[in-house]
Amino acid sequence: MTVDELDEALNERSGLLGVSGISADMRAVMAAADAGDEHAALARAMFAHRLVGAVGAMLAALGGLDALVFTGGIGEHSPWVRQAVADAFGYAGLQLDGTRNAAPTGDIDVAAADSAPCAPWSWQPERT
Repeated sequence: MTVDELDEALNERSGLLGVSGISADMRAVMAAADAGDEHAALARAMFAHRLVGAVGAMLAALGGLDALVFTGGIGEHSPWVRQAVADAFGYAGLQLDGTRNAAPTGDIDVAAADSAPCAPWSWQPERT
């Protein structure tokens, strides 16, 4: 591959499109996954896995979590993605209200009434 071909492959044909073979648009990938497309389901699962890892890294670096805010197109419009993240951190008390998560209107708190933020902890690295 030339440098230009490699640049185009990495920036235009990778990620959701590369795995799903359908689109780089999460809406199309979600629709295909919901319709049973295995590659789209894999792309969706990989996206969620990476997102959960990023949230987990931030949670660890911050030492806890007061709130988790979902923004942007996917965060605002994908109940599946929000639920996948909440499920991953359910052990720490993060729970969603299924009804509000399924059909949010505007800026809304989709947390369940018994949801708890991931409480701060006091781990400190050893100083030498």
